[in-house]
Amino acid sequence: MRFWWLSFLPLALFARGELGVYNQVYAYNGESGTAWEETRTTLTYFENVFEPYLVLEPNERVRFTCGVGVVVPFQQEYPISDVFIRVQTRITLTPYMWLYLGSLEKDHQFIEPMLDPLTEFIPRIRVISLSQVPIDYEVFPKGRFSHGFYEYGAQLRWQDRWVRGEIYMNWQLADTPDHRERFDVGLIQEGIGVLPVYGAFHYWHNGGHEHEHLVGITENYVGAVGWEFPQVGKRSGIYYLVSYFLPDRDERPELNVFGQALYTRWEFALGNWRFIPHVFMTSSWISEKEQFISIEGDPFYRVPFYAGLNLRYEQEIAPGTVLQVGFVNGVFLPNTRDPYDWKMIRYDQLIRADLRYTFASWE
Repeated sequence: MRFWWLSFLPLALFARGELGVYNQVYAYNGESGTAWEETRTTLTYFENVFEPYLVLEPNERVRFTCGVGVVVPFQQEYPISDVFIRVQTRITLTPYMWLYLGSLEKDHQFIEPMLDPLTEFIPRIRVISLSQVPIDYEVFPKGRFSHGFYEYGAQLRWQDRWVRGEIYMNWQLADTPDHRERFDVGLIQEGIGVLPVYGAFHYWHNGGHEHEHLVGITENYVGAVGWEFPQVGKRSGIYYLVSYFLPDRDERPELNVFGQALYTRWEFALGNWRFIPHVFMTSSWISEKEQFISIEGDPFYRVPFYAGLNLRYEQEIAPGTVLQVGFVNGVFLPNTRDPYDWKMIRYDQLIRADLRYTFASWE
């Protein structure tokens, strides 16, 4: 089985194809001054993701991709931390609709309160704060993580001149004696006709019936509607969000939490720089019984108030290679009772390089 990839060679003789490598290297440092349980514990990542891949297209409607992503962290304890298999079949249903089976396309167009931007490039996100994922009684042999860059399941996408969207299911964990199963479902629609309307829904499930667990099923529902201004910049708009969190759906309904939020973000371009002011406020100011909770969203979008200015610089430094430098900045209030303190700040830094190189292609 060592040379399993040789089995693809006969197929390559009868199909269009491509052989290449995808590589991303990044340094990300996330900092906040206080309220780690309410937001996110300080996290640092220095990693390299190296993924050689093979693409085969036996005809115009089917494309098969196979690759192996190796995650190399820059630290002394583990020279290689993870290996992820990419295996994807894409079927073109119509000129405007595609079905993906296996590995999913990762550029989900969720706003930050619904999906943490770290999932777009970090393979596994360390979860330390139990407020992020309520899994305090479960055992994870390889550590407590949220999913990240690699997703597996099924995905349907559509796009034409005016609109685009997708629906997908991402399978994360199986139900074992150590922990419950976990998966999430997403639905995103950008545009209705010529109207710049944004709509999104995300469902997160932690449960299963194959083994006994202290808690049966935990669920999280998050929805958003918004009006966008594409003439200003990508994801510039005003959004209304609702959430419903069920920590123990079947046995403890009194623990269920409903929440609402208003969110606005704007993206202004100046050369290769992007300036992104953002303001987020929840219904906790109206009722202390309400709290906006998005399990897979950026954890800073759970506090009653969060606002700031993000900066991002992007430049193609060589064909197929993009350099990105980013700063995520903000101030927040962890609750509605205590006044602002100078420690209630967030200051994350990112430097990242993406490279995609094609060694060979054939018709």
